[in-house]
Amino acid sequence: MKIVAILGSPRRNGNSETLAREVLREAEEQGAQIAVHVLNEMNIKGCQGCELCKTKREDCALKDDLSPVLTSMYEADVLLMASPVYFGELTSQAKAFVDRCYSFAKPDFMNRPDVSRLPSGKKLIFIMSQGAPEEMHQEIYPRYEYYFNMMGFTERRLVRACGVGGKTEASQRGGFLDEARQAAASIFNEASN
Repeated sequence: MKIVAILGSPRRNGNSETLAREVLREAEEQGAQIAVHVLNEMNIKGCQGCELCKTKREDCALKDDLSPVLTSMYEADVLLMASPVYFGELTSQAKAFVDRCYSFAKPDFMNRPDVSRLPSGKKLIFIMSQGAPEEMHQEIYPRYEYYFNMMGFTERRLVRACGVGGKTEASQRGGFLDEARQAAASIFNEASN
């Protein structure tokens, strides 16, 4: 089993990365091949809207540090995406990654049943951390889940750590670590069946 982890926080070892590392520990115990990509340490561009992935190519035309990440996502069984919420949205680094995943949508994808170029059956663990209370920013994950579902991710798990304003607060509250482990165990058990 291959898992690719996308860490979208500009802060190293913060809450979203701490929870992602807990998932990766579980993956390692299951013998998974793991690739970790820290977006803030990469030279990446956002989608340019060139539409070459819909007219002349079957991949993203941009060539930067994100190109091999997209390839590893294509080859992975599980995508682990982790981001804090900054000003009511995923970080700009994480959003740039998601926007570049547009290249996995086939031409005229809105009018066809076979939308995705990705192999079917991929799994997703989506980690969000936020200083705000639980009632805020509930709309973020359903928006992204819609697109990951459309792209063929058959199993999806959300780990949402709310009210963790301090950089390391998620690690001090065992419930969030347990939730990350449970999401990982669920996904990896399904992937091995």
